[in-house]
Amino acid sequence: MHLSFRALRYAIAVSEFGNITQAARDLGISQPSLSAAITDLEHAVGAKLFIRHHARGVTLSAAGRRFIAECEVLMGHVRQFQDRVGQIGPETRGEVRVGCLGTLALRYLPRLLAEVSERLPALTVRLDEASQAGILDGLLQGRHEIAIGYDYGLPPEIAATRLKALPPCVLLPASHPLAAAPSVSLADLAEAPYLLLDLPITRDYFLSLFKAAGITPAIAYRSTSFELIRGLVGQGRGYTIHNALPDTSATYDGRQVIARPIRETLAPVSICALHLRGQSLRPPAQAFHSFVTGFFQPTGSTAPPAGI
Repeated sequence: MHLSFRALRYAIAVSEFGNITQAARDLGISQPSLSAAITDLEHAVGAKLFIRHHARGVTLSAAGRRFIAECEVLMGHVRQFQDRVGQIGPETRGEVRVGCLGTLALRYLPRLLAEVSERLPALTVRLDEASQAGILDGLLQGRHEIAIGYDYGLPPEIAATRLKALPPCVLLPASHPLAAAPSVSLADLAEAPYLLLDLPITRDYFLSLFKAAGITPAIAYRSTSFELIRGLVGQGRGYTIHNALPDTSATYDGRQVIARPIRETLAPVSICALHLRGQSLRPPAQAFHSFVTGFFQPTGSTAPPAGI
């Protein structure tokens, strides 16, 4: 048995109008063509689907009622399939709610969002900047569908796709004696004032680096603002450690900071695309996830450099 989707649409239209002439007018075909198509369909099914009433239209037979019910289920699946295929292609449409760690947003999001707008123009990204703890809470509470953050402090409910590893670096004022060194040991800075980026979970990572090196940092200042920390470094108030380094060495007030690799072998963090484990992403969210994965590929043309 071969049944075309066109024939099924014709049958549904006739059942809705109860009149072949009116259904033909709505479908934009002639009445004889529709009558012939219904007759061919009945022959293919092997049952009378419609009872013809002279000058009073048609009604569904018992077999016809069962047939139309199955048709409506099938056509509903077809429409759903068409919607989903349309969303995962180059014309992906819809809105995706994205959380992003604030320091990563500063470093990567301007370029990433510009390229999303260019390549997926029908996709709307609703962005929420937060701390690592904030974006994880947003995922768990359903405020975010996807988050861009680190692979640090992840609860078991969160799945992570690793995008890019970022080793820790020391940030020094340009006038610091170690600024010209090819690398810096944390032991050389043990007595120097340390400026801590004091965000939930983030602070734990930075302090764990000192613990791994067997050093207790001399914390002189804490701030939740990475740019304020950089500014204080530029003013010679101390040093800091960071991973997502900007491309510029200039601070907001025009001072210069220098990034140097850390001599000790310390754990990097990885930028990750995060989402709830075991939960399927909607097509717009899946499209954004795929784009972000490609954006951070080291061989891709869109991958930005790691830092200074």
